[in-house]
Amino acid sequence: MKKKILVVEDDKGTYDELKNYLECNDFKVDVFTPSFEDGIARIEEGEPDIVLLDIELQGSKTGIDLGRELNNHYKIPHIYITQYNKEQLMYEAAATFHVHFSLKSKLLLETPELINAINTGIFQHSLKKETFLSKDLRVGVQALNGKERKTDELERTFVYYEDVAFFTKDKLLPDSLKHIHTMEGYCWLRTASNKEFLYKVKNIDELLQILPDSFIKISRSTVVNINPDYIQKRINGNRIEIQGQTLLIDKPYAAALDEKISQFFI
Repeated sequence: MKKKILVVEDDKGTYDELKNYLECNDFKVDVFTPSFEDGIARIEEGEPDIVLLDIELQGSKTGIDLGRELNNHYKIPHIYITQYNKEQLMYEAAATFHVHFSLKSKLLLETPELINAINTGIFQHSLKKETFLSKDLRVGVQALNGKERKTDELERTFVYYEDVAFFTKDKLLPDSLKHIHTMEGYCWLRTASNKEFLYKVKNIDELLQILPDSFIKISRSTVVNINPDYIQKRINGNRIEIQGQTLLIDKPYAAALDEKISQFFI
């Protein structure tokens, strides 16, 4: 499958030139995106593998503003392509942890520099991506000052897999999430630090496919991390307590759970 690139550039001629060059190198390029706001909208529509950013964009916000969002909230790799090489600007760009900083020139499209930077950024990000949940992880009410919010208004964050004790689509919400209006399309999770979050996922089986080996399904609605630090006790063989939450073990999953626990507790 071709890797998808979002080019955020306010000059249509430059965009067209980059688009043709990237497509000739077997990348898929998103539509013309001239502003910060358009960039966020395109990312929300469908996350790219990497973003190429001009620094001067239409509107009041710059490419560096967007780079900051890409790093802090979306965890998407990005490359600056600009005609400016002022030292202060480069320092500001560096603070967004970009993959590469290229100056606009004819030579840029005549050497492998840009393609190499793109491939490096995508590859490095693929390694990091295995360790944390995607942008669809949403902060629970404890981070929202107790105000009622719909799920599409919740803030985003990132949590590492190893910090999650369990995921469940159980409708019995913890107190921290009871103000949320709907659970449709979400499961909730608890971390090692006893924080609760919502995670957007169609079903538990889909989630299990992306989780590390320490996770196992214990019912149709729940996946747990059997890290010995999280499991507190087994209750009557059909329940398990993890991070202060008692979870039901459905009979068809009990044997596989026992086998997995024995592997981790040896």
